[in-house]
Amino acid sequence: MDDVKETAINLVRNNRQTKVRLKLCCTTERPDINSGEIKRQEACFYSGVNEINLESVNLDELYTAMKERVIENMAKFQRDGSNWTFSSIVSLCVYTDKFRPLRGVTYIELLKKLKKKEAIINMEKHQWSPSR
Repeated sequence: MDDVKETAINLVRNNRQTKVRLKLCCTTERPDINSGEIKRQEACFYSGVNEINLESVNLDELYTAMKERVIENMAKFQRDGSNWTFSSIVSLCVYTDKFRPLRGVTYIELLKKLKKKEAIINMEKHQWSPSR
């Protein structure tokens, strides 16, 4: 994963304002207990939750954190008694998706009963008001 670090970082650098996640697919193998034959299987490991890639994000730290979570997931897979061992890397995918933060879109007038309590701040835009 260190060999493709710069390529992955450049890809992410060109796709700011996104959510990013890594997926490492690799070949794992283990000997069959009965026949002694080596069995191979493809396994994929993810970096976990999507990371938000904004202009202010340090991409080196972002990639390192995602890589460590992928390696942690691989170790957990092996530690859980699967007896599969890492053989080779098949692919490393960088998934991106648009980042759409939540924001308010309308103003709703408070009920008179709630307004009288003066315990709720009901924000409204200066450009628009339902009374205009």
